[in-house]
Amino acid sequence: MAGRPQLLPYTDGVSRSPDSQPQQTWTVRRVSLQAVGRISLLFAICLWAVLVIASVLLWQAAGVTGLLENFESFWAEATGQESVSLNGSVLLWVVILGGLVLVAVITLMHVMFAMLFNSICDLTGGVPVGVDQTGSGPVPTDEPATDRAMRHEGADAIVQCPGVGLGVRAGP
Repeated sequence: MAGRPQLLPYTDGVSRSPDSQPQQTWTVRRVSLQAVGRISLLFAICLWAVLVIASVLLWQAAGVTGLLENFESFWAEATGQESVSLNGSVLLWVVILGGLVLVAVITLMHVMFAMLFNSICDLTGGVPVGVDQTGSGPVPTDEPATDRAMRHEGADAIVQCPGVGLGVRAGP
């Protein structure tokens, strides 16, 4: 059993072997508005697509099971009308166009929150983030020019999400 690493007692929720490096604390002082906008747009479009597909599937299921006819007759009886007919294609276009408006609103709100975060960090000094040093050294990356520019603006390190272009200025 001498080859098994010992686990340290619970300190910060992370179990480490005795030879692991300690956790460093970095401070995030600025987030890229363009990266926040891209990620938010991608998230909102995915959410919109799921909601449209779910709406179509539920509408089809309600039509097959007869719930639509029951609802139309109930609504006609409750309002005193002769008959009520729901037009599925009009409702689909309302869901699609309304969803696209919500995609734009959600994306703009997230970018505005990122602007607010950047403004507040000027006053508060940023948000501390614990980073566990588990690698043997820095991993070489092909760093985009925007990240190099951010590094030269006074940041000590760049925290990246590869593939989505999220660049966050961070410093110890």
